Amino acid sequence: MIRKAWVALSAVVMMAGCAGPSVHYYSLAPPAYRPAPEVAARQATYGLRLQVSEVPAEVDRLQLVVRDSPSAPSVQMLNQSLWAAPLRDQIQRGLSARVAEVLGVPDLDRVQGLASVPVRAVTVRVTRFDLLWGKRVVLEADWTDHGPGARAARLCRAGVSVPAGAGVAALVDGQRRALGVLARMIADQSSVSGSPADQGILYSGCTW
Repeated sequence: MIRKAWVALSAVVMMAGCAGPSVHYYSLAPPAYRPAPEVAARQATYGLRLQVSEVPAEVDRLQLVVRDSPSAPSVQMLNQSLWAAPLRDQIQRGLSARVAEVLGVPDLDRVQGLASVPVRAVTVRVTRFDLLWGKRVVLEADWTDHGPGARAARLCRAGVSVPAGAGVAALVDGQRRALGVLARMIADQSSVSGSPADQGILYSGCTW
């Protein structure tokens, strides 16, 4: 349903584009995705399959949704600032690419012909995706992480806050950086340098 609405609204915006202010499209894709080379991917001991099951309904729309503060009851939909693809899909592709890159393993949604490789299955539920105008962005999520051969999935949650300057592009860039921090926590790598405060990590933790 979200995808159908996104396509329909995109068509309306395109038809009306010449009659009003220009429309800008934004992406959460990593600035430089470096997938594992094909040969290395086929020699990997496991592959990653990451899915995003849910994002907050109020932001899961074509328009970017901003607010003035975390406690503000009102939100503003920016009709001239649109996502280049459905938000859940963008978050999923962005996280999956980043986590696979940190781990150095193939992203099974991008690499074909690896049906027999063991799978690390991660399912993410985004519980907060805030764009706070001229201030910062906040990203909160919980996820299950079932490693290859593991008897049970690990249950994790984390929150990230990243400063953002003025303007829509700054907010989008802030969420791209927040996704990068979250991806490194999902990958559980020591490459996350500095203290949690330096990284903008509000909280994090896992249980079995």
